[in-house]
Amino acid sequence: MKKILALAVVLVLTLGLGTMAMASGADSINYMTEQYPPFNYDDGSKVTGISVDLLSAMLKEMGSSKSAADFKVLPWAQGYKRVQEEANTCLFAMTLTDARKPLFKWVGPFIETNISVIAKKGKVSIGSPADLTKYKYGVIRDDIGMQMLESNGVGKGNMDITAKMESNLKKLAHDRIDAVAYEQTSTMYQIKNAGMNTGDYEVAYVLKSGGLYYAFNKSVPDAVIAEFQKALDTIKANGTHQKVLDSYLK
Repeated sequence: MKKILALAVVLVLTLGLGTMAMASGADSINYMTEQYPPFNYDDGSKVTGISVDLLSAMLKEMGSSKSAADFKVLPWAQGYKRVQEEANTCLFAMTLTDARKPLFKWVGPFIETNISVIAKKGKVSIGSPADLTKYKYGVIRDDIGMQMLESNGVGKGNMDITAKMESNLKKLAHDRIDAVAYEQTSTMYQIKNAGMNTGDYEVAYVLKSGGLYYAFNKSVPDAVIAEFQKALDTIKANGTHQKVLDSYLK
């Protein structure tokens, strides 16, 4: 009986230490995001959005003390640079590409996504990548839209590079650019929120289909990454993930 009790104590302590280690790993990370509604954004009072709510649920599942109040909203280019250079950092939400894959450790995907060229209806006609060079685009510096245009031979001379999507949409509305290259759901969401008519705009070309992820600096231990992925898989299985998606997209 004493041996059984001793074994039970060891088991409880081991499980407890494992949970503490998991939480400690998550607690040591600095979480960065950008203004990218409906996925992640500052609504004026708090940081919110699909990826924010999902990460908060994952952290809770892991026993972490971190929450959305600890997430910092930065310009994308700044966050993208920091997550490559600074240990124990995470940037979200990020589209996984072949070029980006070796730069980070990844958790996801948490949603499928399209990176698209969006323009006023009838404004542009793109049948192949070669046609992309005919137009002027609004892009966010170091964003996937900019990177995909570059990989298709579009030079910076054909880009109006900014830090905020709001300025791109104003230029698009006033015909100062031909199109924007950005995540499709976010673009249409922001067009609507800006008081513009989404019916006046269309997807002219899909640059890339893929998934959105949480990207971690390569210093984060593989065991911690595995626990984040496990937490994401858990909230997908228990229905939390779908509830979050429905709350923003339905």
